[in-house]
Amino acid sequence: MVELQTVDGLVKDRTQCAPNGYYFIPVYDKGSFVIKINGPEGWAWDPEKV
Repeated sequence: MVELQTVDGLVKDRTQCAPNGYYFIPVYDKGSFVIKINGPEGWAWDPEKV
């Protein structure tokens, strides 16, 4: 699951990744956002959010 969050942590949108890792999140508002990855138990990413 990939989430688009505001810098305050409010989730603006979320989507599932395709099997090849592709995802699409439309961004209509200007500003600063954070992309956070939530994966299955036991999986890890570095960094977890950008």
